[in-house]
Amino acid sequence: MDDSCPLLSVIIPCYNVEAFLEEAVVSVINSGVPDMEIILINDGSTDRTDDICRALASQYMVITYIAQSNAGPSAARNAGLAVARGKWLTFVDADDMVVSRNLADLLNMAIEYNADIIQGDYIPIPCNNDKDSKVAQRYTPEKIYLEKISLEMSGIEAACKSLYQKIEKGGGQYWGINNSMWGKIYKRRVWDGMEYPNGKVYEDLAIFYKLALRAEKVILTNLPVYMYRENPESITHVFNRKRLDVLDVTAAIEQDAALHYPELLSAARDRRFAANYNMYRLMNASPYKNEYADDIRNSYNYIRCHARNILSDPKSRIKNKTGALLAIILPSNILSKI
Repeated sequence: MDDSCPLLSVIIPCYNVEAFLEEAVVSVINSGVPDMEIILINDGSTDRTDDICRALASQYMVITYIAQSNAGPSAARNAGLAVARGKWLTFVDADDMVVSRNLADLLNMAIEYNADIIQGDYIPIPCNNDKDSKVAQRYTPEKIYLEKISLEMSGIEAACKSLYQKIEKGGGQYWGINNSMWGKIYKRRVWDGMEYPNGKVYEDLAIFYKLALRAEKVILTNLPVYMYRENPESITHVFNRKRLDVLDVTAAIEQDAALHYPELLSAARDRRFAANYNMYRLMNASPYKNEYADDIRNSYNYIRCHARNILSDPKSRIKNKTGALLAIILPSNILSKI
C-alpha cells in the first residue's frame, strides 16, 4: 500500500436512512481525521437515500458513492471493503454518529500503540418513534474522563473475551470487548482476504473472532468515540425466526475452534451454550412455539449435553452457570417456563 492511500477508510452501508444519513456523514466529516475517504454504499434503498448520497458525494470530495441492488448489510459492507484504499478501516452505521474529534484521537492512539484493532467507548442514544434525525444533537457526549485509560491484550485474548461476553474491572474501569464492527479501527492487513458472511444475521459475531485472531495487539480505551442509536425494532429486541441464525453461527464458531483453534474452544462452546439457552427460552415463550418444536428440542439437547462443561469452566459467566445448573436439576417442562 503506497503513500498515496488515505490514512482511514470509513465504510457506511445505507438502507432507507433518509432521516439520519446526512447527520451521520457530517459527524464523520467533522471528526478531525486529516486524510480519509468515506464510502457510502446504498443497498437498494426505496426512500430518498440515493438522492442524499449523491448530494453528499457532490458536496464532499472525500466521498465515494456505490449504488447496488438490495442484497443486505453484509453485501453492502463487502462492497465497501472491495474498494477501500485506507491504511486503516472503520465502519459507521448510517443511523448512528461518531463523536466530534474523538475518531481522530482513536486513530492517533492506534498508530501510537501500533494496535491491529482498537476499540473505543460508545454512548447509546434513543431512537424516538417520529424518526427525529436531530435527536442525537441533544445527546452530545458529556462523559468526563480525567485521562484516557487503555487496556492492552493479544488477539487470542480479545477473541476469547468477546465470546465469553465478559465484563471485567481494570484500572478503575469496567472493560468488555464487543463483536460490533462500529466503534473500532482496524489495521488494513487484519481485513485482507476477509469478507462478511452473506445471508445471515449476527454477521458481526461470525467474523469478529476471526479478525481478532489475526491481531497481535488489541487495545481498549475509555475514549467515547461512537454514538449508537438504540432501535427497539431491531433484530436483537424482537424475536423471529431470523434470530435463530445465532445457533448456526455459534455452531460454526465452535466447529472452527475445534478444528483450528483449540485455545478458543472453551470460549466458543460457552458462547454457543449462551445462544442455545437464550433461544430456548425465547422459543418457549413465543405464541408460535409449535413451529419451533425441532429447534427447541435441539437447543435443549445441547444445553443438557454441555451444562457440566459450563459449570466447570472458571471463565463462564454467572448467567451461563445459573442456566447450566437449572438445566441439570430441572425437568424440561419446568425449565421451559423459567
